[in-house]
Amino acid sequence: MTRDDWLLLRDMLDTARPAHQRAKGRTRGDLNSDVDFRDATVRRVQVIGEAARGLSDAFRDAHPGIP
Repeated sequence: MTRDDWLLLRDMLDTARPAHQRAKGRTRGDLNSDVDFRDATVRRVQVIGEAARGLSDAFRDAHPGIP
């Protein structure tokens, strides 16, 4: 695993933790009705996806069970 992979994984984790905290106790209905909650959640998922896209092929090959 490269240093960049570590940095990207850290970025993903640092982004996911507050999203998880904010989503605790919330429902799908909250996501549909609360624009601010939805926008914040979608943005965090985007950041995670962008970081995941940057992971090296070696990392992806070493972890085939992770989509």
